[in-house]
Amino acid sequence: MDFLLFFYKINLASEGRKTFFDIHKRAGDSVFANEVRAAREAFDKSDDAFAEEIAAFAERENLQVEYLNLYLYVVFAEEAFAVFKRRNISEEIFYSTFFDITIVCRVCEQKCGVYGIPQDIYRDWLRLPLMGKLYRLGRLQFELIESEYDLPEYGLRRGDTCLSTHIPRYEPLDNSLCEESYAAARVFFKEKFGIERCVFFCDSWLLHPWLREDLPADSRIRVFSEKFSLLKVTESREEVLNWIFPFMDGTDVSSLPGDTFLRCAAIARMLENRPLGSAIGVRE
Repeated sequence: MDFLLFFYKINLASEGRKTFFDIHKRAGDSVFANEVRAAREAFDKSDDAFAEEIAAFAERENLQVEYLNLYLYVVFAEEAFAVFKRRNISEEIFYSTFFDITIVCRVCEQKCGVYGIPQDIYRDWLRLPLMGKLYRLGRLQFELIESEYDLPEYGLRRGDTCLSTHIPRYEPLDNSLCEESYAAARVFFKEKFGIERCVFFCDSWLLHPWLREDLPADSRIRVFSEKFSLLKVTESREEVLNWIFPFMDGTDVSSLPGDTFLRCAAIARMLENRPLGSAIGVRE
């Protein structure tokens, strides 16, 4: 894999590129190479084993752990690149799928002030594309999962393979693009995984009923949400704070910024102690 092309395609910031190549200078050292192999073995064992190994690795090499995590996930992505090619999955899908590395680096920079991959969060998430369980097709990501529900109207039984829909942050929720993603998923997962009938689940704050109640009919969020039939609703103010007011202290609701219609609606509901949270929905 051409690392420069990879960084260009996933739009990794120059700081992240410099971090990678500064560390990559050590790749020819046998001790460092053995450390990388040990990290990969720990990754294959479990998230906890990997976290422990990375902490020790960073200390031994005198590296900031967020930078080492970034380096290793790019190295692991290079291994995944070969797997994608063997499966005849396009490079476009590969680069789109691993754009999550850039997203996580942005979140880490906003939250921790470091452009890298944090030690204690996102580990299970970043594992998914490396294990061939998550693919980004246009605006949306789709994760291969087993259904927890018996849904005869969708031809689905508990344990059947289905798709969990994820919505990458930092981009508008354009519903025409979302529909293109669902269409692409039907073709992709039939061709690559033999799934004849794609059933899409989504577990997200975007599906909670309050958004259908309070947002205008032409709201992108509401249009996206109403395509799903709800199966389960969970109340959680924290869920809303994390996504609508990220990196802010939500202790004093009245001090939160009401700079968008969505934020104003969320603040009003919290002040009135009306329910907020997330929901699980299903669609075809």
